[in-house]
Amino acid sequence: MSCKEDLARKFEMKDMGLMHYFLGMEVWQKDGELFVSQGKYANEILRRFHMEKCKPLQTPLAGNWRKEDATSEEVVEATVYRQLVGSLMYLVNTRPDLCYVVNQLSRAMVQPTKMFWKAAKHVLRYLRGTSPYGLCYRQTEGVKLQGFTDADWARSASDRKSTSGGILNLGSAAVSSYNRNQKSVALSLAEAEYMVASQAACEAIWMQRILVGLFDQRMDPTVIYCDNQSCIKLSKNLVFHLEFSCKVLLARHDKLLTFYHDVVQVHICFTLCEAQPSEVVIDLGVPSTRCLL
Repeated sequence: MSCKEDLARKFEMKDMGLMHYFLGMEVWQKDGELFVSQGKYANEILRRFHMEKCKPLQTPLAGNWRKEDATSEEVVEATVYRQLVGSLMYLVNTRPDLCYVVNQLSRAMVQPTKMFWKAAKHVLRYLRGTSPYGLCYRQTEGVKLQGFTDADWARSASDRKSTSGGILNLGSAAVSSYNRNQKSVALSLAEAEYMVASQAACEAIWMQRILVGLFDQRMDPTVIYCDNQSCIKLSKNLVFHLEFSCKVLLARHDKLLTFYHDVVQVHICFTLCEAQPSEVVIDLGVPSTRCLL
């Protein structure tokens, strides 16, 4: 309340109470809980593309879908395809489970093919059954930042690069999620997991500095959960690290070891694959019930 009073003394403003709707986002607030979703916006997308009565599906994209196969199909009308993908891009704000599929669909904005269009309609069928989904933030003691990482080794058939996926949670829900191809080719799953853990560590350090500036208090080390034991041992053991980095990795991935031995701001811990929220960012064959929604 004091913040509102301070702003009112400097600016002409009107207190309209709690926020319920803003730029397509629905905000539901109650004691100790905040729920943000884009259910209305998702239904508008379904009506706009005449899919409001379609049969719902459990996954955002078929598990056997490959971009390389889709590029050889007949080209379809690009304008409507771009409109659909653009609408889905805004929906990712509260739906991290759509991160990977929107990333794939956006690669065909110039010449979309029939298979890309079918994949986009698959996403709409998935939205038909998951439109109420969103992000739920619950009040917790202190400011706790934790991350989850996962990698799909050699997923890209054209250049054999692996796919990195990660989620950073602040308290009870995600504040950052990403899915991208790795810049170098990993020769093993452990290397691919090490690369994504390095990326997550860098982002965790960056976010820690922002939170320290906002709350003006020292934070506990961020725990990053990984489902690969080799990656964890590699990041903690100097001998393994030297043997590994001399063989394959770029120098920038050495940042992860620096965080361990100098700053100690992140810790890598093991988690079971079934308890891995970042799986939903990568694994297209897994229903979205695992996502932190």
